[in-house]
Amino acid sequence: MIRVNLLTSVQDRATMVDGRWRTATPAVVVVLAISSLALAAWWYWSLHSEAGNLVRALADAETALARLAPDVDAARTAEALQADLAARVGLIEALHVRRGAPARLLDQLSRALPNGLWLNEVRQEPSGVVVRGHAGTLATVSDYAVALEALAAPGTRVEIVDSQREKRASGPETVAFEIRMPIPAGDGR
Repeated sequence: MIRVNLLTSVQDRATMVDGRWRTATPAVVVVLAISSLALAAWWYWSLHSEAGNLVRALADAETALARLAPDVDAARTAEALQADLAARVGLIEALHVRRGAPARLLDQLSRALPNGLWLNEVRQEPSGVVVRGHAGTLATVSDYAVALEALAAPGTRVEIVDSQREKRASGPETVAFEIRMPIPAGDGR
C-alpha cells in the first residue's frame, strides 16, 4: 500500500542557510515572542503613564472643586432667594389682581387730590362714597369735585353736600367739606 501525505507540516519545510539545511520555525517563533513581549511592555507602560496622568488630573479637579465650593454654595443660596422672591412677587401680583373696589377707590381718590386739600374721612355707603376733609380755599374743594366727577360713571354727578369755613386757634382759616359721589367705575386694573 502506498501512502501519500498531502499535508505538509511547517517542520517539513527546510531552508538552506550557509550551505546547511535549517528550519525557519524556531527563529520566527522567537521573533514573534519577543515582539509580543515588547508590545505588551509598551502597552503596559503607556497605560501606567496614562493612569498617572489621570490621577494627577483628578487631584487637580478635586482641588479646584474644593476652591469653588463656597461659590457654589453662594450661587445655590442666591437661586433659593431668587425662587423665594419670585414666589413673593407672584403672590403680590395675585393679590393685586384680586384687590377689590376699596383699594381702587382709595387709589383714585388720592390721585384726584389737588394741592392744599387733605382728607379726614372716606366712608363707603350702599348709595356711594362720602368724602370729608379740609381745604385751603373753596375753589380747591370745587376742583376736587370736578376731578372726582371725571372718575364717576358717565351721567352721574358728584355732589358737594356741605362746606363751611372754620377758624382755627393756630393757623389760617380752612374750609371743611363733605362730598358725596357714586362708586367710581372700575378701571380694569
